[in-house]
Amino acid sequence: MSSIVSACVVLLLSVLCSGDEDSAAAGEIGQPRPGELHFGFITSFSRSASSYESSQAVPSVDLALEKIAELSVLPDNYTLSYSAIRDSQCDRQTSLRAFLEEFDVFEQWDYDNATSAVCQNGSLDSSSTRKKKKANIALLGCGCPSATEPVAEISHFWNIPQISFSSALSGFPLNQNYKYFQLYPSESKLEGPSILALMEHFQWKRILFITQKEEMFLNILDVVISQSESRNITVGNSEFRTDEDLSKNLFFEEEDYRVLVLNMYSRTAVKVICEAYKRNMTYPRYAWLTYGFYPDEWWTYRPPEGLPHESCTSDHLATLLHRKLIIQQVPHATEEQFESPTDTGLSPYQFNAEVNLQSSEYLVIASLAYDAVWTLALALNTTA
Repeated sequence: MSSIVSACVVLLLSVLCSGDEDSAAAGEIGQPRPGELHFGFITSFSRSASSYESSQAVPSVDLALEKIAELSVLPDNYTLSYSAIRDSQCDRQTSLRAFLEEFDVFEQWDYDNATSAVCQNGSLDSSSTRKKKKANIALLGCGCPSATEPVAEISHFWNIPQISFSSALSGFPLNQNYKYFQLYPSESKLEGPSILALMEHFQWKRILFITQKEEMFLNILDVVISQSESRNITVGNSEFRTDEDLSKNLFFEEEDYRVLVLNMYSRTAVKVICEAYKRNMTYPRYAWLTYGFYPDEWWTYRPPEGLPHESCTSDHLATLLHRKLIIQQVPHATEEQFESPTDTGLSPYQFNAEVNLQSSEYLVIASLAYDAVWTLALALNTTA
């Protein structure tokens, strides 16, 4: 078992074994039958304005649950499943609403039954008037960082362990207030050091970040700036809000930058490269860096309001991105490790064949989701 999984198990074990009388009373609402264990599952299905999607993890979560049952990881007569899949839409408010509804954190009263109970018995028995609902013991979620962070800030109030498998890919801001939150893998903010390593490899000394004002991208930028001075690399930054007029708020050409990073979501990046195409900022004069979590052929997306310039066809934008460099996390293992079965019942090779995902972007998220579910199962087995 890897050190990351071990650390996750220890954290979840401490949470699952803890709790006070108030939280225990809250958990009495809609308890499942003995042996049935459920966790909440919130992810990002909708590619809304952010274009960040982690729904490709669903098949690997199902595969993990299948293997956990097949290998009898949990004690006899216990099963593990998710109660439902909810879409966070990579949106803060939508994610919070999904969490509150899924975990039923407010007591739900059936007033029809309550009235009947009063009429028949002369008193109100609260235990018989609460709506019955499956209780979740943990949360897997919630997709992108902007949807995950607000839930992580409050989930500990109900002693709910939360595991996020996709937020780590985008510089999730770790905070001591996230008491029962586990980021999987625990390392985050990897894009920044990777970009600096690339700069050193090509001996580039100047780089411009074109940054969407979202916390995950500002975090990546902060990491780069904090480590750039010691490497004698000059970092410029052009920030913008999603609703701003990009033609007036981006200084692409100022100070003679030639290496540019699209530090933003892909659907916003389409608008930026359209503006750059209009200014003829193409290879070999300019080198563009993008993130590996962008979907395939992301430059073909067209926002409902259209692009800044009608001349930006998909072919034109593909020309601008010719020989772009992609910053991406990829699974790494020796050939022996790749073919050797793990504690989860599958070798990396067998896992890849099972999930059958062609995109390396999807494969990384799917593999992290698979391990995250196993982390929860191993923690539950330890508490038995």
